[in-house]
Amino acid sequence: MNYLFLAYHDKPLGEALISASLASNEALRESGYLVTQVDLSEVTAVSVTRKNGSLLLTDGSVADPQQLAALFIIEARDLNEAIQLAARMPQAQSGVVEIRPLWVLDRSLTRNAPSD
Repeated sequence: MNYLFLAYHDKPLGEALISASLASNEALRESGYLVTQVDLSEVTAVSVTRKNGSLLLTDGSVADPQQLAALFIIEARDLNEAIQLAARMPQAQSGVVEIRPLWVLDRSLTRNAPSD
């Protein structure tokens, strides 16, 4: 099953956390869990809303006060395994990693989760 990990931080990332995060990402990739990862730290967000037929644009993310810094798509056997993987991520120690199950409609995009 695929899970979306949303990593939030409420302060700028230091060099130590960046290095630890890169090592963690590589370990997830090498072990076959990481499907993809996107760093959003330097991305400027625009929030789009439609109300009463009018388009409203707001500069910035709706994720305040913590900033959405990255997202990961992880393939794990179940939610318990996904929780264990998120708990080992440096991002969980300095911020929050939110886990959401993904229901993939195009099965060609999935792989089998690694086995122990």
